[in-house]
Amino acid sequence: MARFKLMEVTVSWTVLLTLAHFTYLLVGATIVRILEREAESNNRDHFQLEKLHFLANYTCLDGPGLEKFVKLGKCLTIHLGRLERGMVSVFPHKQTVESRAVSLFFISGSLVFVVIPPLLFSYVKGWMFGKGFYFAFITLSTIGFGDYVVGTDPDRQCISLYRSLAGIWIIFALA
Repeated sequence: MARFKLMEVTVSWTVLLTLAHFTYLLVGATIVRILEREAESNNRDHFQLEKLHFLANYTCLDGPGLEKFVKLGKCLTIHLGRLERGMVSVFPHKQTVESRAVSLFFISGSLVFVVIPPLLFSYVKGWMFGKGFYFAFITLSTIGFGDYVVGTDPDRQCISLYRSLAGIWIIFALA
């Protein structure tokens, strides 16, 4: 190992190079911080103004509520990223992952919003599956002829829970 003598003190070149490298990094970081300080401050102030403007426009949401939504969004982003990485490890090509994800969401969405509800309508209303499917499709395609309306059958007593769940189904399915 090469050594360097400085005033009767032996110093390793590795130590000197490591010290010079870290000094170089610290000087560079300090310069970047000085150059970016004003822009970062402006961005932070702009973000706070946008946040206050958002809270002023949407009065049903307060600051702590917004923070909860932000935390929820971060958690969802992290978990969906993990899910995507898991799919990438199983399917190495990006197009395969994207097409499988689209297929998965399409199939599960079709099941949840177009196939399962007609089964429930058939059970509750006494319809055949085809009639329930017709009602689901016509309702969700926003054609809505009006020939079938939730909870208006004069021969049957529909409970409010059924009408509420049907309303929630329509809202989520149209979203």
